[in-house]
Amino acid sequence: MPIIDRNNTSTETEGYKMAEQYFTQQVDYAYIPNGIVSQLMVPEIGLGALNLMGAIMNKDSKIGPDLKMLIAYMTSFAKGCTYCQTATYSAAHDGMGDSEKFSKIWEYHSSDLFSDGERAALDIALAASASPSDVSDEMRENLKKHYDQVECAEIISMIAMFAYFNAWNDTNGTMLDDNVIESAEKNLLGTGYIDEDKFKKLQG
Repeated sequence: MPIIDRNNTSTETEGYKMAEQYFTQQVDYAYIPNGIVSQLMVPEIGLGALNLMGAIMNKDSKIGPDLKMLIAYMTSFAKGCTYCQTATYSAAHDGMGDSEKFSKIWEYHSSDLFSDGERAALDIALAASASPSDVSDEMRENLKKHYDQVECAEIISMIAMFAYFNAWNDTNGTMLDDNVIESAEKNLLGTGYIDEDKFKKLQG
């Protein structure tokens, strides 16, 4: 059971209503993810997370949603956050990312689906998620070969945001959202890239 149960979060706060608006209108979800609802236990924390997400996932940003969702998934895998792994994988298959690339993400160095720039970004995401960080100067220089300073900032911010979400949800033991379970069962179980025991425990 999670430390913070979403059922204990008030649905009457300004933060909760803003979350409803954000996920229904900006993300086209019919629900608020458990990982956000649990943060709304303290409305200021939940609002901070929403504002950060809105800024980083801005539709007008230079880095598109396909790469952002790949970075989110790679970071979550490396950190071992089953909640965020399933959420990002499901989101990609629901249209927020390139589902074909997601199916080949572990072949990103060899698959023709990925550009050299995407490889550089995923190398950074994977290395940054080690503890301590394993990002090398060579990786930093390689990233700068493919992206300008604004794009680099957007990539780093995506890695950093999901490091926070990974820490929150994995520490809390946030239960999986019902909407993501079917996709995860179909696409992730049996691959060796998800902790299947934790996946079972996190189902409500």
